[in-house]
Amino acid sequence: MTVDATLGALPSLIVGALALMGSPGPATVGAAGTAAAFGLRRAFPYVAGSAVGTIAVLTVLVAGAGALPDAELRWGRVDLATVVIVVATGYLLWLSWRIATAPPSAAGEQALAPRFVSGLLLGLSNPKAYLALGALVSGHGLSGASPAGATLALAVLATLVALVHLAWAVAGATAARALHHPVVARGVNVALALLLAASTLPLLADVL
Repeated sequence: MTVDATLGALPSLIVGALALMGSPGPATVGAAGTAAAFGLRRAFPYVAGSAVGTIAVLTVLVAGAGALPDAELRWGRVDLATVVIVVATGYLLWLSWRIATAPPSAAGEQALAPRFVSGLLLGLSNPKAYLALGALVSGHGLSGASPAGATLALAVLATLVALVHLAWAVAGATAARALHHPVVARGVNVALALLLAASTLPLLADVL
């Protein structure tokens, strides 16, 4: 696929990417919940790490034209995909607990917000991201893209990843600021935490 062909496919790619990346999921809900619980400024390292991890996954998928999700990842008798799912699920449940129990309003300034490396690990270990983004990449003709065309597509998708993460984080932080009452703020945190915990159910379904 030439650069001109990639440009022609960009509208469809952008629409598909926004529908996929913008929907609630571990990365997006994690960004919103962390920003709601700890504030946008203190949540930014985690959100940036999650975006960078997702972009790294995209880079691998674009380089392999989406073939990675179909590959069997094993180390001897150990199914590495299952290990990744279990670890990712455990981390998401832990993050849900952190968000639900974060002290609301100014008291939250004393709580330690998740850091860049935590978001990075989530972005790198989200199995659903590999499957969904892999389908997006392979379904838009990038398997035959030239290096320039693939680079263009990756740049557009990476920008969308960053913007979507930021938008969810801003939404979470804005909702928290608008609801100053401690009880209401706690309710928002718990609701986002439950939504994040619920996002692990599809992951668990893959290993049960």
